[in-house]
Amino acid sequence: MLVSTKDGSFNENLLTGHTANITSIMFNSNGKILASGSRDGTIRVWDIETEKSQLILDNQSEVTTLAFSPTRDVIASGDTNGSVKQWSIKTGKILTQSKHKDLVTKVSFSPDGKFLASASRDGNFIIQDATSLLPIQKLIIPGMISSVAFSQNGRYLASGTVERGIFKEYGIITVRRLKEDYSRSWVVGTFKDSSGIASLNFDLSGKYLVSANVNEVFKMWDIDSNQQITSRECKAFCIVDFNLNQLGIYTLEEIFGS
Repeated sequence: MLVSTKDGSFNENLLTGHTANITSIMFNSNGKILASGSRDGTIRVWDIETEKSQLILDNQSEVTTLAFSPTRDVIASGDTNGSVKQWSIKTGKILTQSKHKDLVTKVSFSPDGKFLASASRDGNFIIQDATSLLPIQKLIIPGMISSVAFSQNGRYLASGTVERGIFKEYGIITVRRLKEDYSRSWVVGTFKDSSGIASLNFDLSGKYLVSANVNEVFKMWDIDSNQQITSRECKAFCIVDFNLNQLGIYTLEEIFGS
C-alpha cells in the first residue's frame, strides 16, 4: 500500500505483484522510486507516478532488507541465505555480492554512498567499501540486530537489537561515533527499550534518534544527554524514515507534536 500525504490528506493506493509477504520497502533519495522485497524471493522496483512495477529482480532467496544508494542507481539487499547484493536498477544485474554466515537483518548505506553496512542475525556487523567490498570495520553486537542507521552527517552509527530476557523481549540501542574513514568506532550512548527495536533513524540534525519498537511505540532519544525525551504510540507497525521529510511523509512534528 502506498500512502501519499503531500496535500495534507491520506491517499491510499494498492501496489500488487508480490506473491508472498513483503518484508522490506524503501524509497530512493528523491522519492520517485519505491523498492519492495518479499518472501517470494523477488525485489520489485516501482515508479511512484505510474504506480507500475518497472523492474523485477530475481534474488532466488527470501529478501529480508533493502537500501538505496544515495549517490548511485543501486539497491542493496540482504536475504535469508546471508547474501548481501548490490543491484543496478538500470540493468537489473548484480554488481557485487558478499556473504554473512547467518540471515541478513539489515543493510544501510552511509550518507555519501561510499560505505555499505550490513548486519546478521548472529550479531555480526560489517562496514565495507561499497565498491571494492573491502571490509573497513567488523563488530560483534550481542543480540539480534534488527535495525541500523547512519546519521546524515556521517559521524554516528546506531544499531537496534531484539534481546531475549527471562520473561520477555527487550531492545537495546547503541550509538557509536565513527572515525572519519569509518575504520574505528566507539560507543557514545546506550538506550534500553522495554520492547525489541523494530526500526530507528536519526533526525536530520543528527542530535536526536527516533526508534519504533515491536509494540508499536515511537520513542525519541537525546544523544548528548543519553536520555529518552518523549514517546508516543502509533496505530500500526512503525517504520521510521526521515529521508523523506521533504515529501511530507514523516516529520518530528507529525510524530511527536510541536
